[in-house]
Amino acid sequence: MKSHGLLTGLVAFLLIMFGLFLPWYLGIHGLVWRILYIVSLSIVTWFVLKLIWRTWALDSETDERFSCAVWGAVAGGLSGGAVLLAQAKPHGAYTRCDRLHDERVRARYWA
Repeated sequence: MKSHGLLTGLVAFLLIMFGLFLPWYLGIHGLVWRILYIVSLSIVTWFVLKLIWRTWALDSETDERFSCAVWGAVAGGLSGGAVLLAQAKPHGAYTRCDRLHDERVRARYWA
């Protein structure tokens, strides 16, 4: 029965990383909404997974296999992200196109 806890933690992590984005100008209200969003969806996920586990009546061996499959998917996703990150163009790269754009903007507004 440890896999539903693992999946709930994974959902909470994904919600924190890629979840609801509210504008910064909402101030404390935006923070409250983010916290409620993360907590409520994590609780709903936990209850739904607990219900699924009770309905399927998985034994400990199947639960262990499922847990390994989830960790394998997480490791594969992280490995894929690392490969994409290694191949990405650096954010600080100042290309010829960027220089041309800056020169045009400077010429238009600061001349």
